[in-house]
Amino acid sequence: MGSGGLEAVAPTYLALDYAYKLRKQVACSVYIFHGNLSLAADRLEELYQAGRSAGVEFYRYQEPLLIDDQGGHKRIVYRDPFLPKHFPPLDIKVDQVVIAEDFLPPLEIRQIAALTGLMVGSDGFLSLERLPGISGQTNRPGIYCVGMAHGPARILELWDEIEAVRMDLLVKDMSIKAARDSAKISLFTQKKATAGKAAGLVAQVDPSRCALCLTCLRLCPHRAIELNECPERIDRGQLYQQTAWIHPLACQGCGICFAECPAQAINLVDLSTQNANEDLILLLYENGQLYRQGKQNQDSIERGLKKPVFSLLSLACSQSGFLAASSLPLIKLADDASYSNQLLAEVRVQAVPCAGQIDELMVLQSLSAKVDAVLVWPCYPEACHHRYGNLRARHRLRLTERRLGEIGLSERIAVAPLSGLSQSQLLDSITKMIDRLKLSKPVVIKKT
Repeated sequence: MGSGGLEAVAPTYLALDYAYKLRKQVACSVYIFHGNLSLAADRLEELYQAGRSAGVEFYRYQEPLLIDDQGGHKRIVYRDPFLPKHFPPLDIKVDQVVIAEDFLPPLEIRQIAALTGLMVGSDGFLSLERLPGISGQTNRPGIYCVGMAHGPARILELWDEIEAVRMDLLVKDMSIKAARDSAKISLFTQKKATAGKAAGLVAQVDPSRCALCLTCLRLCPHRAIELNECPERIDRGQLYQQTAWIHPLACQGCGICFAECPAQAINLVDLSTQNANEDLILLLYENGQLYRQGKQNQDSIERGLKKPVFSLLSLACSQSGFLAASSLPLIKLADDASYSNQLLAEVRVQAVPCAGQIDELMVLQSLSAKVDAVLVWPCYPEACHHRYGNLRARHRLRLTERRLGEIGLSERIAVAPLSGLSQSQLLDSITKMIDRLKLSKPVVIKKT
């Protein structure tokens, strides 16, 4: 067997299962030579213990094994990595040698990805959303990926994944019916349709300003944009009698098209604020403690605290940075040691559907709103809920930082990718920005 890891789950299971059955059903010796044997997947530890109890011998190797097949006799030369080098190697005569095979992605994977717009990982298999509790969900809502389609790592959990997908579809169907009954609207109207996703932002195109440059069509990670005939453009006799149209059921409100449209013909319409994420307030003290301020104690805390030395604004991806900030502990009056520690910084965390929505104007408006600096918390590379929104954001913010440098404000913006569990990295990004602000000169942006 190879070096182990998630990609070796399937061959590990087969090797342990067959070795146990051979040992129990046939009077023979069974040896398993392995690298780093990973037993984290379901049932592997159980099979491993059963094999050892049945007499299967396990040998861990570091140096490559020597497999000799001369004269019709097979033998394996094995050197134990835990013994001194002067010890002679172990020479084992065997009748059969079985080498673990690799699982390669089928050729159809690339075709499926190109047809559906799904992401392909570095291993050649389809990629899943890196969100806890969502089994099989891809970057395209409504398209699921289970079993070997996303690699052999979870081949043992195939039926569990299928059941999770069935339950997810059942819950979504119930929510769609509830939304239809309560709102009493057609699910296929452009202005009010919200089925299939959480109520919130939806992008809409202004046909009178659309230049039909196809920028949005090329960049949409959810394949939500089509070209439709536009009566308004036909009546006006414009050269192009089509316009970009965003399907309200497919749009996930990431804002990438809104930020990239050169004609500024796309707007983000807030269909409902019922489930909108409210801004969070984080409090950082001189002793390095970081807390989240809750609504119930906001007034009491504000009366007892001095004004913070620094005021920061964070534009955080709702799928990563905002989740990390939401999981920070709530501040309590007892936690503050009678407010003996100086309040170093107050950080207002504003959720955005995707970091790809953040543009230069949003950053400048934030800096003009009496904040000392802007932090951007996108997803990690290859972990974007909207495929490549984080990459678009990093590219755009590099240009923004360059332009801010021309007016002496390059140190007032920083980008730090986070996951929903990156509380330590979140604190690190705040403290690094404060260290930069301590060395910088005060700059005030006046509104015009």
